[in-house]
Amino acid sequence: MNSESKHNVNEELLYRYFNEELSASDVELIENWKSESKDNLKFFDETQLLYLDQKAISQVGKEQKQYNTSSAWNQFKEIHFEKPALHIKISYTALRIAASIILLIGTGLFYWIQINSISDVTFTANADKTSLTLEDGSIVLLSDGSSITYPSSFSDQERKVKLEGKAFFDITKNPDAPFVIDLPNTQVQVLGTSFDIDASKSDSVVVSVETGKVWFKSSRDAQVLTPGLSGVFVSSSTDIRSVETPKNSIGNFWRTRTLDFDGVSLSRAVNIISKSYESNIILSGSNFENCKISVRFENEPLENVIDIISTTLSLEVQQHENQYILQGSGCE
Repeated sequence: MNSESKHNVNEELLYRYFNEELSASDVELIENWKSESKDNLKFFDETQLLYLDQKAISQVGKEQKQYNTSSAWNQFKEIHFEKPALHIKISYTALRIAASIILLIGTGLFYWIQINSISDVTFTANADKTSLTLEDGSIVLLSDGSSITYPSSFSDQERKVKLEGKAFFDITKNPDAPFVIDLPNTQVQVLGTSFDIDASKSDSVVVSVETGKVWFKSSRDAQVLTPGLSGVFVSSSTDIRSVETPKNSIGNFWRTRTLDFDGVSLSRAVNIISKSYESNIILSGSNFENCKISVRFENEPLENVIDIISTTLSLEVQQHENQYILQGSGCE
């Protein structure tokens, strides 16, 4: 190859140069040719890059085998010369762009796999288990038969779940990822707070806040609820009313199992007890409008509650299955 002129330096000669198969004089020839112009140096660098790529591909899974220069050169010719219509001149800029595109595709594919590997989980409360701790540390306490659907892993932008029934939420604060609860015709959004939701009825939703702030919204209305306030949505109106949460809120009795009466009329107390225990209690007699009671019931069975009230006010009790009739002369 000593007769090669500087004008005849080509890819094949460079391939042999890269694989250290040339004589000293040929190596000197290429070194001199490379330093003659920027175009020569650019062509040298691009060819070396292709050579290294071809070598790396051929070495996958064959690290111990010797690299075959002739085979690499034949593959190079097949790609770049035997199909001239497809020949593309490659530059460093193009290669950098191609590498960036491959990186973006790889990153996108990774996240696509991550997103599509996240599955929804549905938990339904029963007598054995009513509480649930979510991935972010938020705690959900559900009434018996209520269910919550949530992703196996929350995204970085949003923590969304779906509730059917009644539940109490104690949400871990995360300003970067709001906690969103989908409900029938409405939605609740918070950053970190605790509150009750009663979505057990088909035509209404009630949200009662204990701590923090809750954004309660429908298709036409939205209310920001703070501690001591409840938002009431009725599907017939689509509006949300903000009201003070009653001291003896029936909505959270399933969770607290506590009723606290302070100078409350007997008729109202009986109505609250009936709804809380999902029973039917009837007052039979007169002058009950003057009867007031002050008592606190905590984790008491219904039979004990009725026994305490009847003993205090000298009432007789008749029971027929889930119905209780309280009879007496009332209060003067």
